[in-house]
Amino acid sequence: MAKAAGYFEQWTNEIRHSHADSTLLEQLTRIIQREERGQVHRAGSQAKKTGLTGSDLDYCVMTNAQVTESRRRELARIVEREIGRPARVQWHVIRIAAGRVLPKADIAFANASFGDRALPDLADFKGQPKRQQAARALKAWARSHQFPWSKGWAMERFVVHLDSAARPQALDVALGVLDWLGNRANQSAVESVLRPHAEPEWSDEWSNRLPGRLQALSNEARRTLKRYQPDTWTSGADAGAWMTG
Repeated sequence: MAKAAGYFEQWTNEIRHSHADSTLLEQLTRIIQREERGQVHRAGSQAKKTGLTGSDLDYCVMTNAQVTESRRRELARIVEREIGRPARVQWHVIRIAAGRVLPKADIAFANASFGDRALPDLADFKGQPKRQQAARALKAWARSHQFPWSKGWAMERFVVHLDSAARPQALDVALGVLDWLGNRANQSAVESVLRPHAEPEWSDEWSNRLPGRLQALSNEARRTLKRYQPDTWTSGADAGAWMTG
């Protein structure tokens, strides 16, 4: 088990988000400080260190005054002109289109007249490599099995919910989540884990769709557990093939 846990950790570090976005962050910070006297922070999976290679970039802007929707449209035009990539207001964010090097990026506002977003709560993942690794693995699992509706934050919440001192390695946590999804979770339990972190966006539609989505997750989780043969692993690639094969 110790070797398998090591191979699993190796793989989760290989798939870790690795975008060099320092230049973009500096550009955005310069614009926001000049235009709004605000600050820009990395947000989402970047801040929690749970992102995968190819993941989108997320930023959160902190300002004293509320940023109106019309002002966000104006800021999008400024960002597009100065960064040289298409930018537009989409829902609550300014979305910067993907470029040759970086993927698309979303800029949310912690103090907006509509669609405000708080900075992510990092407490559940800060200094928690076990949780970070397990979350990356489960995100890769969901992505590889084509669950586009299974958002990364949901995998993160499952990890936090199932983590305990009795699961000392990231592999133990991932196995626990798969077992829970495959054999024990029901709609009420899943909704109780996810809903507090999706408010106020959670809707009746989400609840109505959850049974079918949970069934798909459960079926794949059981198939993944059946393929689990850690004694045959000789590298991190073998651990990755198990999760994403």
